[in-house]
Amino acid sequence: MQRYLRLVLFVLMANGLDIHYLVAQSNEGKEFYFSFMQHIDQGQNSMVALISSRTSTRGVISAPSANFSSVFSTTPGETTIINLPKAAETIGSERIQNNGLRIISEEPISVYIHQYSGMRSEASLVLPIESLGNAYYVMSYEGITGFNSSEVFPSEFLIVGTKDDSSVEITLSDDTEGGRRAGMKYSININAGQTYQVRARAASDDLTGTYIVSDKPVAVFGGNAWTSVPTSCNFRDNLLEQMYAVGTWGKQYVAAPSAHLAFNVYRVIAAEDNTSVEILSSSARTISLNQGNFNEFELRGEGAYIRSNKPILVAQYIPGESCNGRGNGDPSMLLLNSIEQYRDTVTLYNSSFENITENFINAVIKTEDTAITFLDGQVLKSTAIFSGTLGPDNEFTYLTAKVNTGAHNLISLGCGVIASAYGYGPIESYAYGGGASFSQVNSNPIPEGGCLNDTVFFDAGLNPFQHELFWDLGDGTFSTEASFQHFYRELGFYPVTLMIYNKCLDIRDTLYRDLEISLRQAVSAVPDTLVCEGTSLFLGATDVDRATYQWLGPDDFYSEEQYPIYDLIPASASGVYEVIGIISGCATFPVYTTVEVIPTPDPEFNQDTFFCSRDHEVILEVGDFIAYSWPDGSTGPSFTTAQEGLYKVYVTDEYDCVGTDSIQIYDRCPTQIFVPNAFSPNQDGINDRLEIFGNDINDFHLTIFDRWGNVVFESASQSDHWDGNFALTPAPAGVYTWRLDYAGIAANRQIKDYRKFGTITLIR
Repeated sequence: MQRYLRLVLFVLMANGLDIHYLVAQSNEGKEFYFSFMQHIDQGQNSMVALISSRTSTRGVISAPSANFSSVFSTTPGETTIINLPKAAETIGSERIQNNGLRIISEEPISVYIHQYSGMRSEASLVLPIESLGNAYYVMSYEGITGFNSSEVFPSEFLIVGTKDDSSVEITLSDDTEGGRRAGMKYSININAGQTYQVRARAASDDLTGTYIVSDKPVAVFGGNAWTSVPTSCNFRDNLLEQMYAVGTWGKQYVAAPSAHLAFNVYRVIAAEDNTSVEILSSSARTISLNQGNFNEFELRGEGAYIRSNKPILVAQYIPGESCNGRGNGDPSMLLLNSIEQYRDTVTLYNSSFENITENFINAVIKTEDTAITFLDGQVLKSTAIFSGTLGPDNEFTYLTAKVNTGAHNLISLGCGVIASAYGYGPIESYAYGGGASFSQVNSNPIPEGGCLNDTVFFDAGLNPFQHELFWDLGDGTFSTEASFQHFYRELGFYPVTLMIYNKCLDIRDTLYRDLEISLRQAVSAVPDTLVCEGTSLFLGATDVDRATYQWLGPDDFYSEEQYPIYDLIPASASGVYEVIGIISGCATFPVYTTVEVIPTPDPEFNQDTFFCSRDHEVILEVGDFIAYSWPDGSTGPSFTTAQEGLYKVYVTDEYDCVGTDSIQIYDRCPTQIFVPNAFSPNQDGINDRLEIFGNDINDFHLTIFDRWGNVVFESASQSDHWDGNFALTPAPAGVYTWRLDYAGIAANRQIKDYRKFGTITLIR
């Protein structure tokens, strides 16, 4: 049946059908989180996201802290390029920042990122959240000293949160810029979209082997701001690659050489103690590694088959231009995918940023599949410029194709394909691994248990075309299906066995677990409750022995805590909350509690922002509530004042929810002004000076003229008075004209400019 299906697909392709719609694609998803590490050209480098899809779709990429959001659409066979804000670059070490980016789409997409500046270029695949994990080891490279001895471009890694309140524990492999020491273990808490970057202290420090474990999935990136590969090479570049979760590591890798280069540098890191790694090339060697340790080696102009007894991660590095024998390219890092992570269809993107002039794709397939593996609709082998066979029996073939800039599709009608994309330019390059399933190959798919006489779901999570499966369910029943349901009729523990035969890799494995069948129990929750908007909701479930818990509620609320706390709860979170307890796979009956979130009381001031204190006091009122608190400590429903200022009130409603509001009121009386029509400067103490009387006068300017238009008095202050003299000599008696320019408050409380004229008689 398997070969028949492949033959049908082959015939469909031969007749011009674009069959990548018919099979699964790797590294696809609908939600992604990522950011960029600090670059040598800090704040000056360019960053882009490259998005492709198998179907037309829409989505949005956003960086809330940078006030950035961009809606995008995709067309099959084309790549959408989105320029990202400078804030996407994470600066500094060991502090939580809010510069993560999120991509969501309506249909599955593939995402790649590229960071470049001035002949410094690097790219990475971005994994969707369903391909992330909870445990990582960092792969990086030691740093270098810059143009002066005090300038360091270090090894670094970056953590991006995908869920709120994620607890992350970090065990450092070397000293950090923030003063933490090698071997130190510490924890941080980050939310979705937050980032946490760690940079090595010195150029010689290397954060490779740092262990990161979290209670919720996180995205991890590793690399360098600028470095040499190998360290003896004088040509340098930045490194950037997304890390693979430990659960996706494999035990078999095929390392294909980079096109035209004299050699590649490799690193192998182990997840467990007593890991034995065989490197089979023209000269075989075996290395032993313990947990978190790595080994670095070179392969000159050849590939290698690498296998181990325990999961490992393998990185391949492109060396610097002066050392690689090509005269093009510069340091770049990619993580190899285990051949246990074969995929039927792979989409890769080859970039031209910053100044990439040559692009390549390396593909690893089973040797027997060379005639039924296709690149962009053509048989891959016919387009390859290099190829070779590897493995104990030459069962694997690697092929190198030179390609143009853009998206490319690889399709295998056989066991599958593993692929990577890379490119060279003058003293720059990029590389990233792609084309893997990123499934949790190191996890045990046997469920922990279930409920008596209820459905227990079994799912191996493996491609049935590539694997033969045999389940012994421990109760005398058996299955060869990849996924199915089963019922157990008696309580107790059942010894379940899963035997796996990988037909493509000729590998057999057996997994065991005692599956517990228990009675469904009951759990109770806090009673229906009222809570004020913006406060904390405290939920809780009763203890059930050995249980874990799951809460679901409005606004996508989810928690695995027995006593979750919903801080700063919004009014939209009103509704029904459900909790279940899970004991070895047997879920309790769900229990529901209704939560009503009372909106924050909204006091509204009845007073205009202006009043006139010479006419009346102002009485502030805000509506009907149970209690009030005014600035002077009074608690009445109203507040009386004759002073302008900022007034704030707190109110309490019948649910003891507290709201607040404030008002700034201004004492603004309409301007009044009076100019006398005569004065007598005869020193008798009565009307000896000309005074201008009035209130709320601004920008005052008084000018007095004699009968010939000469200015005899001028003042810009209401407090200045004319004493009847001009040039220190008494002015003659008679009639004088005055002009008054001023700003005053009109009846509508607005400032208005005025100009008035009149006459005054000087009497002697």
